[in-house]
Amino acid sequence: MFIAVSALIGFTITYWITPKSIRFFKGIGVCGVDQQKKGKPLIVGAGGIPVFFGFFFAVMSFIGLVSFLDGNSINLSFVLAALITAQTIMFVGFMDDLNIRSEKKKDTSGTLEFRVGLPQWKKAILVLPAAVPLMAVMAGSSVLTIPFLGAIDFGIFFPLFFIPLGVLCVANATNMLAGQNGLEAGMGAVALLALGVFSFLIRFDSSGALIPGRIEATVIAFAAAFVLIAFLRFNWTPAKILPGDSLTYFIGGVYASVTVIGNIERFAIILFLPWIIEAFLKASQKFKATSLGALQEDGSLKPPNGRVESLNHFVMKLGDFSERQIVLIFVFVEVMISLIAFGLFFTRII
Repeated sequence: MFIAVSALIGFTITYWITPKSIRFFKGIGVCGVDQQKKGKPLIVGAGGIPVFFGFFFAVMSFIGLVSFLDGNSINLSFVLAALITAQTIMFVGFMDDLNIRSEKKKDTSGTLEFRVGLPQWKKAILVLPAAVPLMAVMAGSSVLTIPFLGAIDFGIFFPLFFIPLGVLCVANATNMLAGQNGLEAGMGAVALLALGVFSFLIRFDSSGALIPGRIEATVIAFAAAFVLIAFLRFNWTPAKILPGDSLTYFIGGVYASVTVIGNIERFAIILFLPWIIEAFLKASQKFKATSLGALQEDGSLKPPNGRVESLNHFVMKLGDFSERQIVLIFVFVEVMISLIAFGLFFTRII
C-alpha cells in the first residue's frame, strides 16, 4: 500500500514539474540538438532533474508513511543510501548536460552538437563517490555465486571493490544505449519494474531455502519506474525534453542500488544484457561511435556509415523503421528479457 502511494506521488510530481523544467531550461539555454528530426531542432535537455524531483518526493513520502504509520519496520538506511547515490550520480550527469557551447561543433562521434560534455575519464572518477552511501551501510550480501566456482564470500572486498565497480559500470553502460526519443526512459522503466517485482518476491538462496524479498529495493525500483513513465509523456517522440546524461546516469545509479540492496545480482545481469552488449560494441569502437541514425526521406533511420556500431544500428538494419518503431522494438525486447528472467527464476535456474 505504502509503495503504491509513494510511486503515485512520484509520478504526479514528475508529470507536474517536467513542463515547468522545460520552460526554465529553455530560458537559460540548456538545450541539445534532436539529431534525428528534420531541421535538427533545438530541444531542452537535462531530463534527469524533473525525474529526480519526483523520485525524491516518492522516496521521502514512503519514509514518512512508514515512520509514522508502520513503526519504521524496514531498514531506512538502505533507502536513504540509495537516494543519496541516485542524487550524487544524477548531479554528475547534470554537470555534463550544463557544459554547452554557443556554437555547434563536432563531438567525438562526428555529430554536430552544442553540448560539450565532460571527458569520459572525468565522469568515471566523479561517478565513484556515488557508491559511498551503499558502501557505508554495507548494503548487499558479500556472498556471490560465481559460475563453475559456486558461492564465494568476498567479505570486506564486496563493499570496497564490487559496489563501486558495479556503480561505475552500470552508470556508464546506461549512458551508452541511448539516442532515440523515449528509449532511455522506456527501457529503464521496464527494467526497474521487473527488478521491483522480483525484489518483492520470496526467493531461494544458494542452499535452496526460501528467503523473503527486500522491500527497500522494491520501494526504490517502483519509485524510479513510475517517475520514468511520467517523464515519457514529454520525452516520447517528438520529444519536448531530452534525457541528457543526468537521466541516464540517474537510471544507472538507481539500477545499481536496487541490485545491491536487493541481493539480486544474477537476475539484474540478465535484465541488463542489452546494455552490456552495447558497452562491448562501443568498446570495440574505442567509445567514439554514435548510437544515432541517419534520417531517410521515408522517415526511417539507418546507420550513418552503414556499419553496426550500436544495437540501435542493428535494429535499423532489420527494416525501414521510424524512430518510434525502433524504441518500441527495444522496449518489447526488454519486456521479453524480463519475462525470460522470471521464467528462469521460477524454474530455479537462477
